[in-house]
Amino acid sequence: MMMKKRIGLLVGSALLMGSSVSALANTAEFRTQIRVLSADACVLSVAAQGDTAWALNWEEQDRTAGTSTLTVKEGELGEPLLVRVKLTDASGASCSLNGIKLGATAATTATATGLFKAAVGEGFWEYMPTLTKLETFSTVAGAEAGTAAAKLPANTVKAKYAAGEHVISETAQHNANTEVTVEGTTQRFLALTHNYVNATGITPFNLGGQAQAVTLESTAAEPVKSALIGVGALVAKNPVNAEGQADFALLDTVENVNLPFTVTVELP
Repeated sequence: MMMKKRIGLLVGSALLMGSSVSALANTAEFRTQIRVLSADACVLSVAAQGDTAWALNWEEQDRTAGTSTLTVKEGELGEPLLVRVKLTDASGASCSLNGIKLGATAATTATATGLFKAAVGEGFWEYMPTLTKLETFSTVAGAEAGTAAAKLPANTVKAKYAAGEHVISETAQHNANTEVTVEGTTQRFLALTHNYVNATGITPFNLGGQAQAVTLESTAAEPVKSALIGVGALVAKNPVNAEGQADFALLDTVENVNLPFTVTVELP
């Protein structure tokens, strides 16, 4: 059977104002619109950059022994998927992305450890959207073009949680296609991407009561005008029943399981 992973992204858009011309009989009417900018007004543009989904295959091996395989389709495992965040032209010169709040939502409420649960028959499939990378740029166009000259050093970027912070690394601290144990569950989880934030691979966007659990903090001298947010996920290797035990029978009449979530970005 096929298990498909889909990510929804919260996209922000700005109203563009310009000038217009209309012709009436022998007249030509011109209108000029003036955009009033505030030095304190900051407006974000948020969009996916590239792919927004992973496709996985789950296969039962031995029901009695409780063995199965969960694999990601070839070519889709490794680097994080990306969300591009930048300040728009409507933003004041003093605006920066330093302090933006990052989170994730889904149809269900996340647990205190950051897990969402997608219904599968009388049971569910657990998964955790994760922040896996942060790249910051000193220009608005930097994140879109990946301009090396505008990229700020990785060690000037932190992912801050209420319980602590992680300095971003230039190299992966935890590798894709490795298994992870999440507190409070009896399951093993598969990491879909490399993680540049934490060596444990456990860097949830949502911690139950904190839907936006992560804050981007920059210590660079230059203001952050754009950023790339690396998105990953930890996916349980099997569905579980109401008692929290792996239960292959839940999939007897199921062909596809969708594990959607939406990444959110907000100004401080």
